[in-house]
Amino acid sequence: MFYNVLQCFTNVLQLLEFMLTVKAIVLKHNEKMDGTFNVKIRVTHDRVSRYLETNFYVSKKQLNKKLEIKDNIVLAQIDRTLMEYRISVGELGYRVNLMTCDQVVDYLQNANKEIDFIEFGKAHINRLLAENRKGTSINFRAVVNSLIDYFGREKIFISEITSNMLLKYEAYLRKERVLTRQSRGNKPFTIKSPGLSDSR
Repeated sequence: MFYNVLQCFTNVLQLLEFMLTVKAIVLKHNEKMDGTFNVKIRVTHDRVSRYLETNFYVSKKQLNKKLEIKDNIVLAQIDRTLMEYRISVGELGYRVNLMTCDQVVDYLQNANKEIDFIEFGKAHINRLLAENRKGTSINFRAVVNSLIDYFGREKIFISEITSNMLLKYEAYLRKERVLTRQSRGNKPFTIKSPGLSDSR
């Protein structure tokens, strides 16, 4: 069974290679003042190319005369990024035929973007309010605010919600806390919140 799934996946990737390519390149005109180059990911689809920036930078010593990367350590890191993009494209299947190059690039950027739990939570609260589910929205808002209090910031990535974090979060909730909130006039005020028990 696993072999059949793997074979199907391989066949899709091979088919997509004729229509869409994802390649790491270095562009000569992108040389920075310090002599380094940002490695770009070139996405080519339906004879149109677009470029994605990466976090990788290389110097001339790491390139050959054709501006191809020759540093094996850098290549290994870039190959992992390319594989992630190719897997994301593979998940599209035949839908990729209906997409423009810009749409593919947008999909790749969002497919590899980490989810902000707070942003997601606030969007969900707005949906609940639009559905006149005010009571449920209040519960969700309490959770979102509590997480912001715990982390001390308003951007929390989903990868940060781990079993270890939840154990520490539970201990935090069981203690008395002083919280800062804003009134409707955007004036901050503080409240004392007693620690939670098993009954509430």
